[in-house]
Amino acid sequence: MNPLLRTQATLKSAGGRAVPVTFGDLTPELARDHIDRAWWQSVPASGTPQEDRDWNWEHLTREELQAPGTFAMFISETLPAIDGAMLYQIGVASILEPTARAAYVAFVAVAPQNRRSLFPDRGLRGVGEELLAQAVMHAYLLGLGGRTILESLPAAEGFYERLGFTRTRQVVERLARFELRPPEALQLLRKRGLIP
Repeated sequence: MNPLLRTQATLKSAGGRAVPVTFGDLTPELARDHIDRAWWQSVPASGTPQEDRDWNWEHLTREELQAPGTFAMFISETLPAIDGAMLYQIGVASILEPTARAAYVAFVAVAPQNRRSLFPDRGLRGVGEELLAQAVMHAYLLGLGGRTILESLPAAEGFYERLGFTRTRQVVERLARFELRPPEALQLLRKRGLIP
């Protein structure tokens, strides 16, 4: 686990109960066994479409970790189950301020059982936000002001905007690119209790 980042946090259950969670390093093997083989097994393919259903996390993790400055992490209430995962890289060029550097979140996903769209009355809440806050914190600690970039699946655009991300004019493979600027990054970090 990246020594700069915290290894534990507290989220809320759908019922409002405080739930301790742990962060860890995501390996291709963990991704294969606890995401690819587990997440979608009990969720019917019909119903609410999930644009990330076919992501191969083992392959993604293996490929992304080849790039320098790339990190793969998971969040879990009870190991070995994985409640969310993220792949991100530090040091990419900012979209909104070309001379600045940023974190780039290549992939982030929340396990189906924690998605309100699928299970409104159960699961953990705040998994995606907590994962993103880790990448933002990493960018903050390395002097990048917390600046973070990502591409959004259409269904998640409102989520990123609520967190303070700004939609840019760039589009990659039909996905809008968003950037979190330093003032909004600091707000997110304060909200998650990562800075005073």
